[in-house]
Amino acid sequence: MKAKLILPVIFISAFIVYFLFNIIQKNNSISDNISIENIHTNSAPIKNESTISTNEIEYMDDGFSPKEITIKKGQTITFINKSSNLMWVASDDHPSHMIYPEFDAKKGYSNQENYTFTFDKIGEWGYHNHLRSSDKATIFVEE
Repeated sequence: MKAKLILPVIFISAFIVYFLFNIIQKNNSISDNISIENIHTNSAPIKNESTISTNEIEYMDDGFSPKEITIKKGQTITFINKSSNLMWVASDDHPSHMIYPEFDAKKGYSNQENYTFTFDKIGEWGYHNHLRSSDKATIFVEE
């Protein structure tokens, strides 16, 4: 009789451990999200008083948004293509991109694709979409 009870007891114990583990993992995930939100609310100031919480710039059919952003040296910006056109982010001047030659995607990104760049030089950096050079914006990098 004892042998018949051992297997169900082991099965029930394993189920309880699995259930408790998932509850703990879910609680940790929620607290991680809260911590990340708190970090993002203290992100770099934006020159045009926009309320973007992360260093993201969207490229839409009417150009870059925001048109100006201020970040600290060493910070990264993600450029997100939300347009129906290709997005090739590059520093001014068009077409040479020689003002900040490292800041050049060197290819076009499709809708919903991203390009990221870490700014390690202080200054005012004009940039544009190489494939639609009239779409321009500026990044201010401070110490």
